[in-house]
Amino acid sequence: MNLEEPSVTARGAATLGLVLDDVGATVLDVVYGRVDPQRRVSSVVIVDPFDPPAIPPHALVLGVGIDGVDTIVDLLASLAEHQGVGLVLREPVGFHAEIAAAAVSSGVVIFSLVRGVAWNQVSAIITNTISQAAATPVGASGDLTNPVDTGDLSSIADALATLLDAPITIEDLNSRIIAFSSDQNRGDQARKESVLGHRVPDHVTDMMRSQGFFTEIYASEKPVYIENIDMHELPRAVMRVTAEDEILGSIWAVVREPLTASRERNFVEAAKIVALYLLRGRVELDSQRRSRQALLTGLLSGGNGARSLAREQRIDAGAFCVIAVCLHGDEPEALAQQSANDTSRLARIANTLALQLTASHPGSVAGVLGDTAYGILPLRPDLAAPTPFAAQVGREFHDRSKRRDPVLVAIGTIVNDAARLSDSRRDADRAMRVLRSPKTANGRTVVRADEVQIDTVLFEVYDRIVREQSAMTGPVPELLAYDRIHDSDFMETLDAFLASFGDIGKTASRLHVHPNTCRYRLRRITEISGLDLDDPDARFNAMLQLRVLSLQ
Repeated sequence: MNLEEPSVTARGAATLGLVLDDVGATVLDVVYGRVDPQRRVSSVVIVDPFDPPAIPPHALVLGVGIDGVDTIVDLLASLAEHQGVGLVLREPVGFHAEIAAAAVSSGVVIFSLVRGVAWNQVSAIITNTISQAAATPVGASGDLTNPVDTGDLSSIADALATLLDAPITIEDLNSRIIAFSSDQNRGDQARKESVLGHRVPDHVTDMMRSQGFFTEIYASEKPVYIENIDMHELPRAVMRVTAEDEILGSIWAVVREPLTASRERNFVEAAKIVALYLLRGRVELDSQRRSRQALLTGLLSGGNGARSLAREQRIDAGAFCVIAVCLHGDEPEALAQQSANDTSRLARIANTLALQLTASHPGSVAGVLGDTAYGILPLRPDLAAPTPFAAQVGREFHDRSKRRDPVLVAIGTIVNDAARLSDSRRDADRAMRVLRSPKTANGRTVVRADEVQIDTVLFEVYDRIVREQSAMTGPVPELLAYDRIHDSDFMETLDAFLASFGDIGKTASRLHVHPNTCRYRLRRITEISGLDLDDPDARFNAMLQLRVLSLQ
């Protein structure tokens, strides 16, 4: 079973990432906006259009009965004034340009709630998540122990498989497989792949949601028979798992025909037993994952607090390295929407990272902060070459992950004191920025921070220019302005000349022009901008400005 690491702030407040993980990707789906997993959620509020309540800051709003473009746009404006986090509407929520624009301007994420799940059910899950977060003490350590007794659940799955004569899986609301019966050889190929991967593949859950299967499952008090999932796969009998008004998961049986009445009764009774185990396990999981998250946050903050935590964890004897991991393709400037499923994937990646790092050092810690999974790798004092070792660990994780979850991996610098873990994280973040920008990644998906120092310095120069709202001056900006006015390409010629270290033949080859044409263009560059191409300092300054301009 894969345990995931949803985010929680140092004060024990619930975050949007934590709420989405508890509610589940099969229940809520992102329609408009981008999910910030670290964004605080203070409360859940039900909005009645005929009796609108007071909305506290950082609330997640359930739009019961909310309909109509104008009504939704007005509500988003109101939520923005109160720092609202998200708005949940009943599916289907169609696309409307006005709503999309309002979601972007307000910063409020719009989710769709699957049919079949009652408003009071999703409200109960969110309220429980917020309450558990507020009650959790911060600063305690944790481990990666699975709080749900999968041995007992597997025994229940085996017993139910015997009663139904069908292989069984028990799944949570994110379609992660918590337990399964031992007779999976009787299942079809899709079932076998799901068990091997410990979760149902994303494309399958997306398809099932789009066809309304989850709506039917969560609305029914009896097992649901599903066929025609795929022409090559066997039918399924599915029973939801609930506790009072809260949906906890589901049980799936691979069958060849609808269940008999007696087998349906057995299925319903088994779901009640599974619910008790899931409730008990979730209480323990809430405490453990919040403790791990607090430990990760404290260590990455550096300073004396991190040094004390490292001493408590008995990992303060050697050096440390921070490894940052992001989903491949999540370019911050271009990403307009992050789905709840992406949040779940990132948490799964963090858990896998924790397991791999623990194999290298049992004191390793990993979790999600924002849109990045971080791992802290303690390094033994007797390690002769810590930098290559940390890089090898990062590359091995990248290579193992890329088939299922393509990732970017940035390896921070080695630090010899836990108080400096914030420095290693800073360097890993800077290296990750290089990987996430198509203009600097150059096809790389894993790097060490020391391998991209020049790129990180260029980004710092660029950030300073933007922050101070200043403009570069000199020959290169003048040449750029000339090109824009006259629709010429002297900047391309200058860039090729500097990249060729002043070699006219190589420059001409790069530009696919005659060397004499290249010489003429270089003379014109000097005439237009005043750039002295014989001066090494002038050439260096021009090269630096060209690189910074390319980041815009």
